[in-house]
Amino acid sequence: MYNISEKTISGIVKTFEGFAVFCRVRWRAVSMALFFIVLMVGIFLTTMFLLTKIKQMEKAFSIHYPTAEEMQFNLEKEVDNNSIIENNLEDLLKKRDADRAFLVKFHNSEIDISGKHFFYFSITNSVTKNGISRKGDEFQRVPIYVINNAIKSFLKGECMTIFPEEMNDDEPSKKMLTNESIIQFQACPMFDMNNGYLIGFVGVDWVNRISPEDNYTKGEIETIKITDRISGVLYNK
Repeated sequence: MYNISEKTISGIVKTFEGFAVFCRVRWRAVSMALFFIVLMVGIFLTTMFLLTKIKQMEKAFSIHYPTAEEMQFNLEKEVDNNSIIENNLEDLLKKRDADRAFLVKFHNSEIDISGKHFFYFSITNSVTKNGISRKGDEFQRVPIYVINNAIKSFLKGECMTIFPEEMNDDEPSKKMLTNESIIQFQACPMFDMNNGYLIGFVGVDWVNRISPEDNYTKGEIETIKITDRISGVLYNK
């Protein structure tokens, strides 16, 4: 048996106690260092997130005032587009032997107290046969509810043919059409080629007469073709 003196035991105990104290001190230092690192990383990530959101908000709410050069370019492009669109409408007018051919676009221009938009449609381009009046100026900012039934068909990608005299008297669009002496009206939906959204329609009508076409389905196909062509002009496809 080894004889260990009390002095030796005491020394060993003090050594372990000293080591324990050292470990506690080092652990506190390490813990504080880790806490500081985590805190700095959190502050950095939060700062980057806030800066990103601020930039997004600035972009969303920033107002870009076009330069004179940009306005001139946009004006020239608008004039060119209108010429191409009206040429296509003239082509449709002849092929369908219609009295009017026109482009209609949907838009919103007013907001109610809750922030909800009111939707309208307006004729932006139209061509007519000689002796037939242009009604583009009168068909501006018409509330969308007037053509609710047509919108339902358009959203399905379907064209719509209307004979106003056969419509119910309580349908809002009946009065609008009969006031123009329209006997037959036909329109096909126009979609944004970039995202597939319904943006308007191309239509033709016959005043005081019905369509003289022998093959009405063929005529509708022509309307669809020209509608797609006009959409391509508007969205650079």
